Amino acid sequence: MLNVEFVRAQAAEMLGRFRDVIKGIPHENKGILFQEAFFVYSSLGDTCPSRILESGRARGQSTLLFARCFPDSQILSIEYDPHSEDVPIAEARLSGERNIQLLFGDARQRMPALLEDGDVVMIDGPKEHRALSLAFDVLGTGKCPVVFIHDCYKGSPIRALVETLYPSAFFSDDPEFVESYRALDEEQLPEDGGVGTDDWSPYRFANATQESWGPTFACLPYLNSFSYAYAKPRVQLAALIYRLKRSVTKRHGSIDICI
Repeated sequence: MLNVEFVRAQAAEMLGRFRDVIKGIPHENKGILFQEAFFVYSSLGDTCPSRILESGRARGQSTLLFARCFPDSQILSIEYDPHSEDVPIAEARLSGERNIQLLFGDARQRMPALLEDGDVVMIDGPKEHRALSLAFDVLGTGKCPVVFIHDCYKGSPIRALVETLYPSAFFSDDPEFVESYRALDEEQLPEDGGVGTDDWSPYRFANATQESWGPTFACLPYLNSFSYAYAKPRVQLAALIYRLKRSVTKRHGSIDICI
């Protein structure tokens, strides 16, 4: 069974291999952290999926790390904006990788259409409620054994929603996992502390403290007994309430909305 205890056990055996994989790969702005990539690597263990579908490529850090971690897997990476300034950066960084296919479009349409049996899915765009909605679409097909969603740090709306709707989910900011493998990032932290994005440093983002080590992956294993079709409207309702609360707070200050 895929859970945090399994990942901790796998990680202890896979650390050496992962360090070999990341040799020569620097941190990259807008990219996932090495500790987060190792969480994904340890979650999949020695399983090598035929394909990994990724949404949200940015400058290609996660794409590159997954391509190196899983050299026998085909990486289909979907980026929303073909005109983003990050596109040529990613293309240059990934040009030497043979197992990557760079795609463009809205992952909410492209990913379910591309999905095949056994595909592993990584969602790093769209964000927040739309990310969880896409995850439920993908998992609901029964084709995908596991979905990873990025930017699920403690205190974020999506983190609370995932914990409420999907109790079997677990996270890369698991305290034991962080303490064991935070050195993967600390060894390459620049002296000014910025890593991951210009404003990120361990347990801080945009000059404010946060509870999570970094942006954080959520791991959602497929559950045969879970009703994804029933859960998706709850995500949509939560998104509506979240937008309403933000709008009311912006105009009138903090307010509680109950349903």
